[in-house]
Amino acid sequence: MYLILGLGIALFLVCILRIGRSSGWQGGQLRQDVYKTPSFPSPDLSGSESFIYYEDFEEKWVVSNGRNKSKRRIGFKYQDGSGCYVVTIYKRPVKDEKWSKYENIYIGQSIHVCQRVHNHFNGKGNGYIYADILKGRYVYVHFVMCPKEEMNELEKRLIQAFNATDSYNRTRGGSVRR
Repeated sequence: MYLILGLGIALFLVCILRIGRSSGWQGGQLRQDVYKTPSFPSPDLSGSESFIYYEDFEEKWVVSNGRNKSKRRIGFKYQDGSGCYVVTIYKRPVKDEKWSKYENIYIGQSIHVCQRVHNHFNGKGNGYIYADILKGRYVYVHFVMCPKEEMNELEKRLIQAFNATDSYNRTRGGSVRR
């Protein structure tokens, strides 16, 4: 009798955990990590901001730091690497780090993540993002750096966690080109 009751409880807990995983418990944690962690690993460029305003990103694309050419390579252009990025669009500037109140979102991946985001911000990437910039929307980016072997899985998890296919992402992620 106790054995059957114990097995029933165990089965119930397994079902609850599976439902929780598929309904976004893990996605909720991933979203919170994106909202709370600094966006870029180089403090020279972004400080401790979770998201970087697109104008600040573009302003720091190439930073001139003195006349010596060897000291000029501190902009985002020179700090590039592999990973994913989360671009969020708002009607107003974000106050009190309320990042979850975005109007639209786009998640992507690249071996050269900074260059890819730079392209989006200059009309050579996602047309919706560039149109939002032209409309005066407030566009922010968050970088999640990772080895290129992990990019497909991370992009899929981010798209699912943010329900990005309900916005600017047309697929569930994962490049077929690699």
